[in-house]
Amino acid sequence: MTRRPDFPGEMEIDAYLNDQLDLPGRIAVEEALARNPALAARVMDDLRIRDALRAALAHPPEAPDSRTALAARRLQRGLSMGHLGRGLRRGALVAACIGLGWLVHWQVDSVGVSPTEAAALPPRFTAEAMQAHRTSLLRAVMASQLEAPQFDRDEILRNTAIALPEFPEDWSVLDVQVYPSVAGPSVAVVFRMPDSGPLSLYLVHTGHEQPLPLRMLRREDRSVAYWRRDGLGAALIGQNDDAALQQAAAVMMGRIAARAN
Repeated sequence: MTRRPDFPGEMEIDAYLNDQLDLPGRIAVEEALARNPALAARVMDDLRIRDALRAALAHPPEAPDSRTALAARRLQRGLSMGHLGRGLRRGALVAACIGLGWLVHWQVDSVGVSPTEAAALPPRFTAEAMQAHRTSLLRAVMASQLEAPQFDRDEILRNTAIALPEFPEDWSVLDVQVYPSVAGPSVAVVFRMPDSGPLSLYLVHTGHEQPLPLRMLRREDRSVAYWRRDGLGAALIGQNDDAALQQAAAVMMGRIAARAN
C-alpha cells in the first residue's frame, strides 16, 4: 500500500485520538509520528487533553445542574463515537475542557483531594512516556531500526540536560533514544531486569512543577509507575506485576536522585 505524502492527515489523527484505528492503523500512524517530532508533540498534547477530559467525565457529580450534565454527556458521546469529526481542532477541545473546569474542581473536592494533588490526574508526561514506550517496542521489531544499547551519559546530559542513572549490574540496557515532548527533549531507556520482559524508563523536564510521590496507573495492558522530583518527571513502564514495578521504581528514584546530586 502506497501512503499519501501528507500521511497522517487530520482524518487519521482524529481517528487515532478517538481510538478508532485497528492495531495496524495505530502502528502506521505512530511510525509516521516517530519521524515527525513537531507533529508527534502536538498529538501527544492532544492525547493528554483528551485523557484529562475523559477523566473529568468518568465520575459525574451525583446531582449536577441538568443543562451542564446534558452538555457533558453529549461531549462524552462525541469523544467516544467520533461525532466531533474532522473539524475538531485542539482549540475547540481546550475550550471544552475550560468550560467543564468547574466539574473537575467539584470532583476533586468531592473525593477529598487538594488542588495541589489535582495534578494527580496523571501528568502529561505519562502519556508521552507511553508513546515513547510503544515506539521503542516498535523499533525493536523493525530490522531497519537499530537499537542503541551503548550510550554516552555525558553527551546525553550536554544535549538534553537529563542525567541518566546508573543501572544495577544485572539489568541489561537494550536501547536508549531521545524523543520529543511538549517540554523539550526527553530520554527513554529500554532495559530488562532478571526474568522480566522489556521495561522502559522515561525522563523529561517538568520545570517548577511540584514534586509528586511515586504513584501507579494502568495504560492499556501496561503498568506505569511515575513520580516527579528535582525538576524531572519519570515513568517506569512494563508488564511486570505492580509490586515488582514499584520495587524497580524505588531503585530508580534513589539512583536518579544520587546522579542529580
